[in-house]
Amino acid sequence: MGMKPTFLAAVLLFAVSAASAKTYQSPDESFKTTVPSGWIETHDEDGSTYSEVNFRDPSYPQYNLSLRWYGRYKPHITPDRMIEMYSGVDDFIKQLKAELYGGSPSFVEPCATSRSPG
Repeated sequence: MGMKPTFLAAVLLFAVSAASAKTYQSPDESFKTTVPSGWIETHDEDGSTYSEVNFRDPSYPQYNLSLRWYGRYKPHITPDRMIEMYSGVDDFIKQLKAELYGGSPSFVEPCATSRSPG
């Protein structure tokens, strides 16, 4: 279950300036990015089953970037005492969409249709 570092780095790029940035590397060294040096960084771990790092912008408290690493088929108890477990990336996305949007929403864009000459 690997994250694409270039995508995550691009998400943070808008808020990072080289003069006031610091480098962050994930505990298992699978991910590395640069974040503004003033952001607050917190960690949560549950042995080898779960790891999370949060970055918060102190000047905009509503913004929170959360990165999580889950072990496959390893239950994790959340701070609000719920149990979560995922079989992999696809299962995580499926459960997240169901939690946010209910049911089984479809995020399919219509295909462009074109007719070939003849």
